[in-house]
Amino acid sequence: MVRRLMLANQEVLAGLGAEDRQRVEAAIATARTSRAALDATFPAEFRGLARQAGPTLFPAIERAAERDARHG
Repeated sequence: MVRRLMLANQEVLAGLGAEDRQRVEAAIATARTSRAALDATFPAEFRGLARQAGPTLFPAIERAAERDARHG
């Protein structure tokens, strides 16, 4: 699957003009460099520890429950 995607991308790049191809290749190189730097600066043992909070479906009810829990 990945190989097919890579081949399809190579075909699209081959169809671009020289200037556009150069811009796309520069953007790809920037993304790869940034991703490599992130891997080096963000230890693997901490990945997945910081997550976005889950959705609050009933905020008024949850706030009231938290308030009641704090104030007894």
